[in-house]
Amino acid sequence: MLLQVMSEERPTGFAVEAMGGGVKKITDIGHDPWQVKNLNGTVKFESPVEIQPLDFNGYPVGEKKMGVEVPLAPATIYYLIAR
Repeated sequence: MLLQVMSEERPTGFAVEAMGGGVKKITDIGHDPWQVKNLNGTVKFESPVEIQPLDFNGYPVGEKKMGVEVPLAPATIYYLIAR
């Protein structure tokens, strides 16, 4: 299975203003460079799996591990999961 994780991103200088009732108005759409939050979290499985982190092109990077949890690395968006 391919596990793909996502993060939040926004352009530098992006700004909103509260309009009331939970509505916000964009006051500045921002500019490059885009800022991306580091990934954080853990994915848990019911039984042990083999976990192989992959680079942005889908090639293995780092070492394979066995376990029931995948602790997300801050900059890794793909993981190959196998039984």
